[in-house]
Amino acid sequence: MSALKKAGALGLLVLGAGLAAVGQPTTARRLRWMKAELEKQIRNREVQIDPGELLDLRFNRGLRLFMFDVRSETDYNLFHIVGAERVPLEEIGMDFVKKYPPEAVKVVMSNDEKAATEAWKLLRASGMENVYILAGGINLWLKIFRDHHYDAKVPVPPDPSDKLRCRFDMALCDCYIHYYPYGNPNPHHIPKKRKYTRKVKIKVVKPPSGGCGA
Repeated sequence: MSALKKAGALGLLVLGAGLAAVGQPTTARRLRWMKAELEKQIRNREVQIDPGELLDLRFNRGLRLFMFDVRSETDYNLFHIVGAERVPLEEIGMDFVKKYPPEAVKVVMSNDEKAATEAWKLLRASGMENVYILAGGINLWLKIFRDHHYDAKVPVPPDPSDKLRCRFDMALCDCYIHYYPYGNPNPHHIPKKRKYTRKVKIKVVKPPSGGCGA
């Protein structure tokens, strides 16, 4: 092959790679495109689920549930809901999303809602479906299940710093959950006072069709 032909072939390869990259938008690009719709859902509180609904989801054997805790390692170690996976914001992207089945329900949480809202936007822009935010965050969860405010209304998070507003004498380990039973509350032991609007509506994600006979 002549040098001219080699150069031409190399140019076509580079061009093809460039077009492929352009055809696959990054999370940042998708976030810009989806910004208006995502902010509308947040503003209308369409995706913030009550702690009572999360409790029901945890005991629903008819679905798969994943909980993402995006707080600092320190806050997570002090207290977290049993079964929640700590996920730093910087790890969220398309590769992260691919690890989870699209039909499963995912709930993201922080101390209030600030960090969880940012994480939810990143997850949605990365292509994750069926993902929700824990309304009021860990602070509201503790107010309900530790302090027994079962009939409390969901507040607008009052602390923009997204800080943990409860003190703990020791860090939580799942193997010592008896110290902090409100990390894994039993719905059968909770008075049926709390009323909330169910938000979770599972979106069925169909695999792409194609191939012979499709």
